[in-house]
Amino acid sequence: MTGVKNENIFILKNGDTIAFKNGKARVAGTVPSGVNLVDGDRIDRSLENSFIKERKELSTDGLV
Repeated sequence: MTGVKNENIFILKNGDTIAFKNGKARVAGTVPSGVNLVDGDRIDRSLENSFIKERKELSTDGLV
């Protein structure tokens, strides 16, 4: 148990979006998305540079 209240936990699928307003969060909808997997040191060379750059930024700056 982490102590996080159930109403503050979101289990999302690829493409789901969350909206934040007045200190509350809700699932706001879905956007089209694909699936790209990056596994450790192995990266599919067909992935675009912008995709890899975004993932590196998320790994250091956080998701929200």
